Amino acid sequence: MKKYLASGLFILVIGSVSIAQKPMKTKMIQAEKVEAYKAELNLSEDQMKQIRAIRSEYKTEYTSEERARLTPEERENIKAGKAEERQKIQAVLTQEQKAKMQELRQEERQKRATNRQQPSPAPAAH
Repeated sequence: MKKYLASGLFILVIGSVSIAQKPMKTKMIQAEKVEAYKAELNLSEDQMKQIRAIRSEYKTEYTSEERARLTPEERENIKAGKAEERQKIQAVLTQEQKAKMQELRQEERQKRATNRQQPSPAPAAH
């Protein structure tokens, strides 16, 4: 249970490894998510400072081209680093915050599942 909660914390919220074609846009989205979760989880400034420090310790960004060239071993190292980071972040949260995070993660999963089930809109005619 803790493993899933820890995984979700950064996969959805504040993942340390930005793997995106547009890093600036990704950074903005992540910053917005961090602020939203700060409010939702009622994180203190001290907790935010600790989380930011942990994130910066593990932060790595890849372009889509770089990501495509990663070896399986490099991918495993990244995965292990993410897991370690999530554990450190979990240590910063209170039990109540962990419970709330689990609730928010479940809501996000449901939204993603719903979005996947909906057909893509047809292209507009010109």
